[in-house]
Amino acid sequence: MSAPALIGVAAFRGTYTARPVQLGEAPEVLVPLLRRIWTDTFDRDINKMAAALLARPWLRLAVNPKARRWDRHPPVPGVGYPTATGPDTLWRGSLREGVDGPVEWLYLLHLEHQRLVAYEAASRLRLVCDQPLVLQVQQVQPLHGPSTPSRSEPRHRVSGPVAVG
Repeated sequence: MSAPALIGVAAFRGTYTARPVQLGEAPEVLVPLLRRIWTDTFDRDINKMAAALLARPWLRLAVNPKARRWDRHPPVPGVGYPTATGPDTLWRGSLREGVDGPVEWLYLLHLEHQRLVAYEAASRLRLVCDQPLVLQVQQVQPLHGPSTPSRSEPRHRVSGPVAVG
């Protein structure tokens, strides 16, 4: 079932930059899809993939999107359908800070490690998947840390430090 998500890039000291995906999915669906986009579209170049994902907000990601007569924007081959409605929002946040917004999942690419990390949102995000893009999904137990409020740009509620266990 589709669920609003953010997809982006992890940065220095737990910060991130992300774009919305209106019709996102749970990690069981989106992680294999992102792995296929990374392999088929970007020939395993995580930097090119990150640039493409951050270039625009998304309605839905898809490996082989087809043009539809009702689309206001043409699909991006090998990536998906850009959104035609809503603001062109680039989210910036920290994994230690809370954010307002109807987002159920946060997917972050760690460029230096070629990893994809998925967080589930409730009142706080919890780590559910941390893996190299080439491996299968691994479920992990969350460790909850303190939440630190901030007055910066929009971001999603994320818990403090977490460890893969």
